[in-house]
Amino acid sequence: MSLEAYFQKVSTCLAEQDGKQLALLLSLDDQHADRLLSQLGTGKDLERIASRSLKTPWDEVVIQHIRVLIAVATGDFSTGFTEQTGVANHFLKAFPTLTRWSLPVLYVINAELHWLAIQADDQLAKAGEKKGKLEEASRTLNKSFTACMTDRNINMKESRKWGTYFIVNLLFKTYFRLKTQTLCKNVIRALTNQNLPSLDLYPKSHRVTFRYYMGVLHFLEDRHLQAEPQFLSALRECPKNAQHNRWLILRYLIPTRMSRGILPSKELLSRYPDLESTYQPFVQAMRTGNLRLYDNTLLREQRILLRRGVYLILERSRQVAVRRLFKKVATIVQSTRIPIGQFQEALRCSGIHVGTAEVEGMLANMIYKGYMKGYLSHERLTLVLSATEPFPALSTINA
Repeated sequence: MSLEAYFQKVSTCLAEQDGKQLALLLSLDDQHADRLLSQLGTGKDLERIASRSLKTPWDEVVIQHIRVLIAVATGDFSTGFTEQTGVANHFLKAFPTLTRWSLPVLYVINAELHWLAIQADDQLAKAGEKKGKLEEASRTLNKSFTACMTDRNINMKESRKWGTYFIVNLLFKTYFRLKTQTLCKNVIRALTNQNLPSLDLYPKSHRVTFRYYMGVLHFLEDRHLQAEPQFLSALRECPKNAQHNRWLILRYLIPTRMSRGILPSKELLSRYPDLESTYQPFVQAMRTGNLRLYDNTLLREQRILLRRGVYLILERSRQVAVRRLFKKVATIVQSTRIPIGQFQEALRCSGIHVGTAEVEGMLANMIYKGYMKGYLSHERLTLVLSATEPFPALSTINA
């Protein structure tokens, strides 16, 4: 493909409002890249052909895209990022005059800006220089976000608002990588103040990614009851062959549900060997009330659980295993009045050596959090269980 032919194809896509083909022509991955690089002449040739074929700002969009190709081909990601920022800014000048057909172009420009920022920051870090390209990219992404949301086109079918969640997801991904997740709240607040179509009407990939990030944000704030439905919705819609994406969701969903005593099946865990090796011992400990197994697993898997961000919820979920052990004691004794010493002995058999006062404290905590119904008789060192449903279903407990 000659330069003239390339510019003519861009011009044709603009005239025919062919967003998908135009996105390919402005992508780093398309076949046109290598062909153009082999035919580039001087910069003047490029500008002359561009100005002759395209109107402003599209001539600048294409010129800077070609400069991005040159920079990436030479391994200069910092320059590539700078030029891609120019591509995005020139495109955003035209974007308010465009309609929904242009969204594929918006997507590819912003996604590759995000990728180039990461590559540039990695390159700068290796050279011992200061990073900051991804933070800079977030500002450009915010411009794209605003440009989508503020579309006033009365014909919703042609509105640029249909690009909102793609950019939101890219912003979330950027903020998480920068460890500035609190900035996601500004984005969520902005979403609630706009008259957007229902999330269910957006493409499935947009819905799944958005619900995943919303689930993670709830999870990180210990709002697990709000996180669970987001993860469940994301998992239901995530394609079966998208194993990595499903793994990302399950990484949080499994411990979220385990904290309420809802344990993953062997069949589910068997599909994800690394999750199985991590969680199966916890599942077994919860089912049997084996506190020694639970504590040993928590200690052994501590590093990986901390890296995944799920250590604290599994540490707190230990009380599910404690409840199971205490329930086994009640089943064996078959009485609503159980001496505290019986629970102390059960704990000792499970490898937990504690005094009477601490056992009382554990039982009181179980009652307070709703894991058991009853009361403690301190004078008689006895637990008095409720005659009806002394151990409520875990799924009904908001601990």
